[in-house]
Amino acid sequence: MNIGTTLRVLREKKRFSQEEVSHLLDISQKTYSNIENDKTVPSMVQLAKLSEILEFDLLDILKEQGVTFNQNNSEFNDNSGSYIVNNFSEKLIKQYEVIIKEKDRIIALLEDKIKNLENNKK
Repeated sequence: MNIGTTLRVLREKKRFSQEEVSHLLDISQKTYSNIENDKTVPSMVQLAKLSEILEFDLLDILKEQGVTFNQNNSEFNDNSGSYIVNNFSEKLIKQYEVIIKEKDRIIALLEDKIKNLENNKK
């Protein structure tokens, strides 16, 4: 089963609409529809979010798509060649670091606004 079909089946089992899932992913419904129809390949960040939303194991989905891991988990194959898992993980970590920095920036802004509001009350 291709990734789009797999995601559609998982979404339907959870009784989510495409619109609900797209909203949670912060993408348009059309973009999400393209993912389910295999017109667009989801990013690893989107797949990670989808694994949380639809409650599936990301590694199981990758394995289902033909990604196989060797015994020492140092590399994997996806029928188009070998890749180093460490590089794969580093890219994912960097994407999460960007997300975390943005959240930290927003939290700092909100904390400043709270302090300003508290000072204005006095």
